[in-house]
Amino acid sequence: MTADIALTLSGLLLESVLVVLLIGRRVHRTLPTFLGYIVVALSTDALASLVPSLIGRDLYLYCWIASLVLEFACGLGLIMELGRNLLRHNRIASPNWFLALVLFVPAVWVLTLLSRWTIPPRLPLIWHVDLRLSQGTAIVGLGAFLALAWWSALRRLRWPPREFRVAAGIGLEALVAVVVVIIHTHQPVGRAYHWVDISASVVYVSVLIYWVQYFLFNDQAEVDCRSRGLELTTAGQADDAGTSLMCAATQPGARIR
Repeated sequence: MTADIALTLSGLLLESVLVVLLIGRRVHRTLPTFLGYIVVALSTDALASLVPSLIGRDLYLYCWIASLVLEFACGLGLIMELGRNLLRHNRIASPNWFLALVLFVPAVWVLTLLSRWTIPPRLPLIWHVDLRLSQGTAIVGLGAFLALAWWSALRRLRWPPREFRVAAGIGLEALVAVVVVIIHTHQPVGRAYHWVDISASVVYVSVLIYWVQYFLFNDQAEVDCRSRGLELTTAGQADDAGTSLMCAATQPGARIR
């Protein structure tokens, strides 16, 4: 078994397990875009395993570009969803999207300046589109994650454990994607070029293992702990209210309405 086949099978298995876990833990109620992100990844990875044997190489490249755009859109939607959940967790009504935009634009600009986007000459147009799209989505994805991280830090938002784990995995994926496209722009196509892609796949599989481990062993325990804490808080408030009413009733002329 080659490294490509092993990583592909591992990714498909982990993505399938993660989808079942997210549905079983009812994570789709608070993070529906995250479930959609994993479902899209599972679908595109499954098609990427089957399509090359059914269609030509050029047509497969079109399918690859379409999957890249779809996953990129899901990734941006997930980052916005994490920001929305942060506001809910911290009970903040005004999102202040202007601050997020102010942080996002400089992040993308700085990352673009730090990266030299060269493309090997004499490539077909479709390959130019693929490489430029890979470069652009990697930069915008990492810029969006950095903007989210800086925005939450400036507003001093507390991260829920579930959203923090999801964001950590997304951030690592975005960083590796940028590193990969930078390395690719400085190397010829060949064996070394392919091993960089394999390294990125190893990181992605590691992120999937991290998510599966968390949602399998830790997420439900933290949800139960928060539920018990909420019940205790509610019970404590009820006891305080009852005590206040009893004290008021014992006062001369007191009336309980």
